[in-house]
Amino acid sequence: MLSGLSSALARRGFIVVAPFHGKTGLQGRPLQIKQALNAVLADPRFGSHADLARLGMLGFSLGTAVTLELAGAIPNVAHLTAYCATHPEDVMSCHHAPDGSNFPQRADPVPASRLSPPTLLPLKAIVLLDPYAVLFQQPELVAVTMPVLIFRPNQSELPGEANAIGLAKALPHPPQLQNIPGSHFVFVDTCPAALKSASPEVCQDPPSVDRTAIHTTIEKEIADFLSKNL
Repeated sequence: MLSGLSSALARRGFIVVAPFHGKTGLQGRPLQIKQALNAVLADPRFGSHADLARLGMLGFSLGTAVTLELAGAIPNVAHLTAYCATHPEDVMSCHHAPDGSNFPQRADPVPASRLSPPTLLPLKAIVLLDPYAVLFQQPELVAVTMPVLIFRPNQSELPGEANAIGLAKALPHPPQLQNIPGSHFVFVDTCPAALKSASPEVCQDPPSVDRTAIHTTIEKEIADFLSKNL
């Protein structure tokens, strides 16, 4: 989905690890990220060039929740449940994203302050593309202290206050928050004509939005941000 961005970063000299999660729920994805990273580090073609002291991570949509977890955030499923109960109109956050079924079920939810974060990655900087952040409130984000770059599309289906804008306010250090034209899927690779008719929700942009031009701009900005902060 983000092959263009991955290729652009690789051309700038970054070693890019881009695992495909398939149908794995959110709870299993941090482990898959670690396994993919370890596989690259063990490969002699890449391991000798990799520097774990300069490790960054980028996530899009649900992938931003995985990125935040590996940066030290703790999912607050009780908050998500309560939010969705009072915001039935927020289809993207509550019905196109994981609910409690992706997490251990508890009759009595354990407070977020008593949950332990997963084994973290030594991330020096992270990039979040239209973040799915309703899982995290300020108390669950105190460990996310590295530089953060957030892109939010102006016509995103993810409500800003519950996700990107709320996240920017809740992080311990103010992130770089940039608004760009387009809807939630504007970050996805430009679709060929055949796919546009088959997946209009992913491929079709609002009028006057030039997805290719947006990609060119954000690819440079992301590469510059990571070069500066890693």
